[in-house]
Amino acid sequence: SLLVSRRIAGSARHVLDAARRIAAGSYGERVPVRDADALGELSEGFNAMAKALEEAERRRVEVVSDVSHELRTPISTLRGYLEGIMSGTIEPSEEAFSRLYAATARMERLVNDLRQLSRAEARQLTLNLSPVSPSGVVGTATEGMRPLFEEKGVELGVAVPDGLTPILADGDRVAQVLTNLLDNALGHTPPGGRVTVEVRPGAGEVAFRVADTGEGLTPEDLGRVFERFYRAEKSRSRSGERGGSGVGLTISKALVEAMGGRIRAESLGLGRGAAFQFMLPAAKLKRTGRA
Repeated sequence: SLLVSRRIAGSARHVLDAARRIAAGSYGERVPVRDADALGELSEGFNAMAKALEEAERRRVEVVSDVSHELRTPISTLRGYLEGIMSGTIEPSEEAFSRLYAATARMERLVNDLRQLSRAEARQLTLNLSPVSPSGVVGTATEGMRPLFEEKGVELGVAVPDGLTPILADGDRVAQVLTNLLDNALGHTPPGGRVTVEVRPGAGEVAFRVADTGEGLTPEDLGRVFERFYRAEKSRSRSGERGGSGVGLTISKALVEAMGGRIRAESLGLGRGAAFQFMLPAAKLKRTGRA
């Protein structure tokens, strides 16, 4: 009894001490797993929890760093132009005010996207789920993006067969996902390239596919492309007028999963284009729900 009580007390002390250090911010703490019994299972469960907390803390630090980085450029632009106008070195011209407006719009877009992403991942977005025509949402997204494709000189093709089964989804959110994917494809496809939107029926679901002839993705990119602020091409900048917030694909993934679907990225490698495909359930009944 004495030996058993000492063993139990020792294991409990290890867990208690490690818990205190984790509470103080030392997320790398682990406890030894000595035997395959109840105490061993407790230690394994504690280590799994500690690992999850460590990963969550790492992601939190990355998000804070990424947000700071994304805000630094527009803030620097605003400060530089305002200081120049105040000192008289920059003429208060239409071009100067246009650049100030663009920097402000970029910060506003980032804040709005982060707020929407937070709500989507917390499943706090209200979804109006109802039978939706796949061709209708594709038409809404492509017609809204077509002027940007024409401006850059990228061909936009649409292949939607007739008689498709309606999907059970929020039409506005599906159009938003398609717009995000089209915007991403446009940003990674050079002039003279082509982006195609396809819709295909499946077993109890409908597949939407946005494929481009652009830069392509590496195997590492495919595993991380839906992460916040991840750049497949590190040299690419989002500081231009059409620079995205860096969370468009992350928002798309959250929205698709909130509507009961799934999404994936595909690519044969760098320089061979990429494709994003998401599947949504076919409509069987009409209902309204919350994400």
